[in-house]
Amino acid sequence: MGVFDQSHGGNVWLASRQLGVSADSIIDFSSSINPLAPPQRVIAAIEKALRWVHLYPDDGCLELAQRIAEETGLGRDCVVVGNGSVELIWASASALLRRENRVLIPQPTFAEYERACASAGARIENLLIDPWRYSEEVVEKLLESLDVDVDALYLCNPNNPTGDLLSPKRILELAEEAQAKKALLFVDEAFCEFDVDYPKNSVAQLVESLENLVVFRSFTKFYGLAGLRVGYALASKEVAKRIASAKPPWSVNTLAQEAAKEALGDREFGERSRRFLEREREWLLQQLKRFEPLRPKPSAANFLLFEVGGMTSTELAEKLLLRRVLVRDCQSFRGLGKRFIRVSVKLREHNEALLKALEEALHDD
Repeated sequence: MGVFDQSHGGNVWLASRQLGVSADSIIDFSSSINPLAPPQRVIAAIEKALRWVHLYPDDGCLELAQRIAEETGLGRDCVVVGNGSVELIWASASALLRRENRVLIPQPTFAEYERACASAGARIENLLIDPWRYSEEVVEKLLESLDVDVDALYLCNPNNPTGDLLSPKRILELAEEAQAKKALLFVDEAFCEFDVDYPKNSVAQLVESLENLVVFRSFTKFYGLAGLRVGYALASKEVAKRIASAKPPWSVNTLAQEAAKEALGDREFGERSRRFLEREREWLLQQLKRFEPLRPKPSAANFLLFEVGGMTSTELAEKLLLRRVLVRDCQSFRGLGKRFIRVSVKLREHNEALLKALEEALHDD
């Protein structure tokens, strides 16, 4: 299997083996990690926690759950900590969905929703949304398809890979209609912290009043803890208890718990990251517009999606990889085909390296 046949980005290890070079010689634009992360105080917390690696981790992640509860204004019983948000996406599907339940998933979006639902035996309906009109179409299509036979809906906000951000008002409208039809609404907010309006853009505080709402969050993207794997789900007390029961024991290691606790306390880092990424994302968007065969799309997350002209996305991605620049070929996203590439927003020097590689690759005959 090649590096561009994957369901996810970030496989710099496979790319390095394919090229026969070291992983740190490749600039990875395929995984959407905050380029300023992790904060230095988080690194210090990890180093300090090394003295506990001979002990089992806190299975309930109680201290971290309490910190998350304080951050979100919810009760601790509404928080479930997991081995990345992906574990919780799978655990919630296992705990809350039954075989033959009907699930609506707007596409293109994160592949793990469909995989988790399929594992639970659910019947999946993929609603194809025009990537250029995602924010205008997605709620309307979900509402049109929502009837008494629907058991669950999924929404990624901001959406991966299109970068569209829906307002809490629109999501509340969808959540209330789903509740009236006795359907669950899963909202993945893995990228919401990158938006300048965070936390106003979140629906996390609604979970106590809407028992059909489950919100997923991650420390992977914004805090750069992809290698440690830590995320959390927010839900009503009863729903949270059911999700927690579907997790394996000790799934969140001690280093991950200590790093996440420290990350939540670094508000200055969060504000600095949002200011930086807002500027750099807009700069990169304008630079990408200079390339005539590319059609970039604005985004509320720390990545940009662009349509490729004149060649397939795989052809362009392969040309870039030869220049040690790894991008996300979006062929595995339903509805995008071999026309789109996603790139993360990185430091200026890396973004300039991407632009140079694009210039060369687009004129490489």
